[in-house]
Amino acid sequence: MQAAQDRCGQRVRALSGVQVVVREQPGPCPLCGQPLQVQKSIPRQGHTLTHGSFCARETVHACPVGRHGPEGPRVTRRAQSLASSLLPGRSVGYDVMVKVGMDRYLHHRQ
Repeated sequence: MQAAQDRCGQRVRALSGVQVVVREQPGPCPLCGQPLQVQKSIPRQGHTLTHGSFCARETVHACPVGRHGPEGPRVTRRAQSLASSLLPGRSVGYDVMVKVGMDRYLHHRQ
């Protein structure tokens, strides 16, 4: 059993440095109906219990109209799959935050 775990650990460590591309179909702008266009690609670092540490390149889409009205919103869409795993503006996943919170609450680990 230990040999199988060691082989699995070696495979995971061999993947360090691999960058995952996160690109989802954005669909149309909810305000004007035009197809969203690629605005930028940004690198993101992530740490989750499920996936471990990873590097991702996220593609952000935006409406070609820009702002809808002088004070209107700028419509952008990010990858939902990455947003469901990582906290906004952070590199730590929701599952890590839950684990830390449970350990602190249940096991009185400060």
